[in-house]
Amino acid sequence: ALTALAGPAANVGITMLALMLHNTLLSLGAFWELPQGLAYLDLFFQYVAILSANLAIFNLLPIPPLDGSKVLYVILPQRICVKLLQYERFGFFLRAARFWIGVLYAPLNFLRSGLIRLLWPICNWPVELLLHFFH
Repeated sequence: ALTALAGPAANVGITMLALMLHNTLLSLGAFWELPQGLAYLDLFFQYVAILSANLAIFNLLPIPPLDGSKVLYVILPQRICVKLLQYERFGFFLRAARFWIGVLYAPLNFLRSGLIRLLWPICNWPVELLLHFFH
């Protein structure tokens, strides 16, 4: 389970780093007009944060072979895990079908937005602290 959580944890870490860099550029833009190249860099950090948050949430879905299913196997009783492992080979098709009909879009979007809202204040305090010293 710990190995399975390493991927989503890395994605959350990348999300936090991208949000910190985005917040830094956003704060600098409030005081100075940033060159066009930095505006594109800021947009890049926004996309990285969204993509990494999506990957973190997606990998935690309890659908085999995603990491969330490995965590679920640790939590569930062994008799249920044995039954679920029989269907692991169908996980890809189940996941593909859910995406094809769009069932997962709204929940993943909601969870991604919630993760970013949760991380925003955590990632913003170093920038606020830095601005406090320069202001």
